[in-house]
Amino acid sequence: GTYTFRWTITNGPCAPSASDVKVRVSPGTVAGSLSGGGTVCAGTNNGTLALTGFSGDIVRWESSTNDFGTIDVIGSNAALQSYTNLTQTRSYRVLVQAPGCPAQYSNVVRVTVLQQPVAANAGSNRTICGNTVVLEGNSPGSGTGTWTLESRPGSANPNLIPSGRTLTVTDMTESGNYIFRWT
Repeated sequence: GTYTFRWTITNGPCAPSASDVKVRVSPGTVAGSLSGGGTVCAGTNNGTLALTGFSGDIVRWESSTNDFGTIDVIGSNAALQSYTNLTQTRSYRVLVQAPGCPAQYSNVVRVTVLQQPVAANAGSNRTICGNTVVLEGNSPGSGTGTWTLESRPGSANPNLIPSGRTLTVTDMTESGNYIFRWT
């Protein structure tokens, strides 16, 4: 609420002098709850962060790539903040302050940025004599590679034994084309 106080000065028969002052009692600062973090791929991403349940004014948004050792100030005082095409993991927080009260930070949310995977390479096509082959895909870098059987002749049911980027295939009992994919 708001209170009005009047200061009055009098001096006998002279006209009094008065001045009013208003005092607003703030409900206090409540930093609220920040949401919208997650995991995205580097370079081609976008999203929106949202601050809800806050009381006071948004002073500023801040972001950082090193847990706020270095702070990047975002010139916005809106409750929603968009991000686009991030190339590295970034943390966000919001500084909120009610008039006459200390400022408070919201919780921190992180947008984790994963690098794009390297181009998969399953190796060269082969012709074998027998019923076993060992295939090796290229290194997936920071990602994870997976072998899958895409097609096989007739009712063939080969046994797939994956181990990291290596795939051992046994029981290739029918002749014809077997197609394996490394992704």
